[in-house]
Amino acid sequence: MTQLHIVEVEKDVQIQKSYQMYLDSLGEFTKPDFIVTVETIEPVSDTLKAIKLSMKEIEARRKEITNPLDEAKKAAIVQQNKLLSPMVQIEKQLKIKVGDYISEKQRIQEEYDRKLREEEIAKKEAAKKEIMEQAEINESELALDDAIKIDEKIEDLKTAPITKISTGHRGAFSGAYQRSVKKWRVVDIKKIPERYFTLNEKLINANVRAGEQIPGLRIWEEKITVSK
Repeated sequence: MTQLHIVEVEKDVQIQKSYQMYLDSLGEFTKPDFIVTVETIEPVSDTLKAIKLSMKEIEARRKEITNPLDEAKKAAIVQQNKLLSPMVQIEKQLKIKVGDYISEKQRIQEEYDRKLREEEIAKKEAAKKEIMEQAEINESELALDDAIKIDEKIEDLKTAPITKISTGHRGAFSGAYQRSVKKWRVVDIKKIPERYFTLNEKLINANVRAGEQIPGLRIWEEKITVSK
């Protein structure tokens, strides 16, 4: 196993040297009452340059430490992907086959339930027919009430949902199951509420810098201090 040497930045001699250079360059410029004047503009500019140089040196030193780690990480990910690629493909194929199995089992179960329902409806309709015939012969209101109750049960059977079997499995299929996933696509963008739209700041910044006037935006310029 590769051994990694963790560098403590605060104890890094090169970084400390650059950081001290940054601190030394500040001098009196950090005082709350300091203001830039004709006399101080040049040393302030030198200080800004020194700060910029120190920042670059610290960042360069950080890269010396982290770049080898980044390269090692990239190499490890490449090796990992090589090993995982065939496993991912096999997993994908098996999931499809298990999904087909579950769907077929669902279809068979639904078909079986539908058949049982139709048989039960047929029995109740036959019973209802018999009761109605007896009601006509005997002129019985009670028989009519019984026929109405049977008719209600028949209607309930017709409108009840088909039983859904559990799609979770044990044993050979303990790691596979099906679940519903909601997806979407745009059919009428004009009807989508405004809260679902976000501005593309990178695109806007690029086009504003290029001089484009974008409707709905107020564009202005500000002066900023840049040190070289």
